[in-house]
Amino acid sequence: MANKLELTWYGKDKEISVEPRLLIEKPELSNTDAAPDTENMLIHGDNLLALKALESKFAGQVKCVSISILHLILDRLLKTMMMVLSTRFG
Repeated sequence: MANKLELTWYGKDKEISVEPRLLIEKPELSNTDAAPDTENMLIHGDNLLALKALESKFAGQVKCVSISILHLILDRLLKTMMMVLSTRFG
C-alpha cells in the first residue's frame, strides 16, 4: 500500500498540550457480563481527553479508533431547539 491518505489541517504540526486523564468505569453502564474477556471499550466524553487517557496504555498498539460525532451533533441540535423554543414561548 504505497499510496496513503492523510488528514491535514492548519496547525496540525503544533503540539497540543493536554494533561493525561484517568478513565473510570461505570459498572452500571458496562456490558462486560455478556463478554467478560472483551478488550473493547465504549467511552463517552471529549474525544481528545479520551484518547489522551488511552495513550499511555495503548500507544503504538491501536490500528483503528472510531469516533462517533452523531451524539454530539444531536445533543447540540436539541439544546439549540430548546433554547429557541424557550425564547419564543417563554
